[in-house]
Amino acid sequence: RLPGTAIPGLYYAGSFFYDGQRRFYNVRRNSPIVVITLINEGYDRLILSIENPATVIERVTGHLLNEA
Repeated sequence: RLPGTAIPGLYYAGSFFYDGQRRFYNVRRNSPIVVITLINEGYDRLILSIENPATVIERVTGHLLNEA
């Protein structure tokens, strides 16, 4: 485990190793989440609580399509 804060079942924030992957969490209980898989970055995944996940997914996807 890397530096991070955990209140099991309620809140996770920070860097954690899981299943051989370095992941960054900022997750609250009962909040929608978005998981972003990264390639060639410091983290393998970002797991984030987001109030409006559909908007975030749309914006990230749009940015990636514009970069391609």
